[in-house]
Amino acid sequence: CADSRVVPSLLTGTAPGELFCVRNIGALLPPSGHDTLNDEGAGLEYAIEVLGVRNVVVCGHSKCGAMGALKKGGLPDELSALKHWAEGARALIVDPDAHISVDDLTRATSVKQLDHFRSYPVVQRALQNGELTLSAWFYDVESAEVFEWSEERERFTAIGEPEARLSRAPGPHG
Repeated sequence: CADSRVVPSLLTGTAPGELFCVRNIGALLPPSGHDTLNDEGAGLEYAIEVLGVRNVVVCGHSKCGAMGALKKGGLPDELSALKHWAEGARALIVDPDAHISVDDLTRATSVKQLDHFRSYPVVQRALQNGELTLSAWFYDVESAEVFEWSEERERFTAIGEPEARLSRAPGPHG
């Protein structure tokens, strides 16, 4: 996400030049072939094919303003660019009404983005060749904890935490 409270190099412990970031409002990636201008898809293809990136992470976060705006709706008319963004973004997220909180919506939408990543031929090839890992993370801004989506467990688990604490991590819906 483009939110300034999310600092990817601090979350990953990487130095300058070790991390390629594509940041946007809501951490959304249109599926391959989507009819919008797809800067994010171009960045993804560039990262994998040109730079040889082998780990791709979509990182949502708590109290996300983008997800809050999509859940709440009703943006003021004078914010025409933001309203235009919201119209396109609604097609890229899960149903906002199906989730009680903004954080629940953010977690579920982050997981949905993995399907969008997998729609790109470059990603499909790299996954089939064992050259790429896809992950969905959720960063809790207040606690500074990072949770990773576990396909096997079908829920988010804390990164780097002992197994005993993992059972208390939030699931995809809370």
